[in-house]
Amino acid sequence: MKYTMPRKKQRRSWGSVTEVKRAKKYVLRWIESTPEGRKRKTETVYGTYREACNRLDAIHADVMTRGDDRRSMTIGEVAEKWWLPEVEERLANGDIKPATAKLYTQAWYAYVKPRWGNTPCDKVRQVDVQDWVSAMTKSLAKISIVVAQRIMDIAVLREEADANRFRAKYRMPTTGETRSKDVLTQAEAEAVLARLRGSTLEAPFILACFGGCRVAESLAVAVDDVSFERKGSELFAIVAVHRQASARNGQPREVGDMKNRQSNRATVIPPPYSERLNEIYDTRIAEGSRWIADRGDGEAYSCLKASAEWKARWREVGVPGKKVNLQNLRPSWRTMAEVTWKVNDRLLELMMGHTLPGVTGKHYMRQDGETLADAFADGYLANYRAS
Repeated sequence: MKYTMPRKKQRRSWGSVTEVKRAKKYVLRWIESTPEGRKRKTETVYGTYREACNRLDAIHADVMTRGDDRRSMTIGEVAEKWWLPEVEERLANGDIKPATAKLYTQAWYAYVKPRWGNTPCDKVRQVDVQDWVSAMTKSLAKISIVVAQRIMDIAVLREEADANRFRAKYRMPTTGETRSKDVLTQAEAEAVLARLRGSTLEAPFILACFGGCRVAESLAVAVDDVSFERKGSELFAIVAVHRQASARNGQPREVGDMKNRQSNRATVIPPPYSERLNEIYDTRIAEGSRWIADRGDGEAYSCLKASAEWKARWREVGVPGKKVNLQNLRPSWRTMAEVTWKVNDRLLELMMGHTLPGVTGKHYMRQDGETLADAFADGYLANYRAS
């Protein structure tokens, strides 16, 4: 007997047919205009799948004959009416950064609008989406599909379409530069740290690889942002993370101007790395420097300068066979902290500047540096140093 997959839900150009159970029962769903506005409609059909499809086709023909099934808005109309104002509102509220808003809108005008701006929201075909993303580079396809997905989410919410076909699983292009995902093991990280000793990149390396700071964060830690606390005989460094380095040049950004709101946080660096950071801290105090990651002239690094210098130094201090950028140090820390140090993963999420899921993370979870240091130190000493 030939095996056929059961029909759970069949998407069509108009409406859908869903098999409820194996009793030959199907639910038809569609959207049509009513005196109260656009409404979702349903009808149950008993019989075969073909009979259910025929019934939906008859309903569609009847709706079209009545002439009350207005056309769906185009993707461009939805973007102009709801999505672009939403981006501006989120920017004004501080929910997204100016660079993110610029990235979204540039992708819309350059790549999404020219292809989909005039397409009705209910006429998007998955095969056309696949052809669209396949013609782009990997990075362009990634941001463009995100923008299209968010616009179509609004269209579905406004009942201009019954499904977001941009959210199907597509085969993304592989052309374009792919960033290395190599991470350092603890032994490798300690070897790199030893070879960086005394260099201007040593401090940001410690902050990123042993404290989980993002690149821009590791370059903009001031001397006043660092404090130290002993747990028994062990020294831990507490770092207030609330500032980012500029992308290209000039002074770091203002305090609080971070990737997102939860990025303003504290992180903890354990021994023995905290002990070396303490030595660097004392040196900066003696020099009268403001920045932990002093580039050698009393000023803080920009992201571009630090990345360029790191790439040049990696040939000398790096691990053979691995390509580790500054961006890879944060995932290196996350892997070490959970797998090797066995620190609680929810605590690590807070130290990364992530919001914990659920009501607790959204409304109730608050922490300061000392509380984090105590919790981190307890886990680190009990699970790793004691082993």
